[in-house]
Amino acid sequence: IDNVPNNHNCRLGKWFYEGEGLNFAHLTCYQQIEEPHKQVHENGVSALRAIEEGDLAKSVDFLRKMEDASDKMMHIMSQLGAKMTDELQKHEVEKNNDSNQANELF
Repeated sequence: IDNVPNNHNCRLGKWFYEGEGLNFAHLTCYQQIEEPHKQVHENGVSALRAIEEGDLAKSVDFLRKMEDASDKMMHIMSQLGAKMTDELQKHEVEKNNDSNQANELF
């Protein structure tokens, strides 16, 4: 259990807290990912602990909670993907407009 990544040091966590994801921190859907992502990890670890303790019913309960949080997170991430695409396209249009304006000067 000690080797299971938490919500800060898994791949998504590194992207979210340290990486390119920070470029989208201003988006509401980006901010909404944090809590369900944390719940995925916490409930996963709790499920593993319950298994170690021999409490399979409790483990299944934590796995259901983990799955619910994962479903919520994936829904939000889908929204984030669309927003990120919009942001990148808008940035590209602005970049092209700036380039066209610069060319008109010469």
